[in-house]
Amino acid sequence: GAPIDALRASLRGQKARLTTLGTEVSAMWEAWKETAGSSWAKVEHSAHDALDWIAGWMRNQSLSDQRPETPV
Repeated sequence: GAPIDALRASLRGQKARLTTLGTEVSAMWEAWKETAGSSWAKVEHSAHDALDWIAGWMRNQSLSDQRPETPV
């Protein structure tokens, strides 16, 4: 009867909303994954640059220690 038809219509509406929500959540998740991946790649690149700079600085310090300048 009428109550069952109303319940079916209500459930169909909820199912449609959940389908739409699922699609939106999936799109948001993909966007987040891309952003996170890009951010981590930038962090990794910056970390490598910093470590390279530190390694170079340490090499220069070690060379300076091996050949101290003589004051004039």
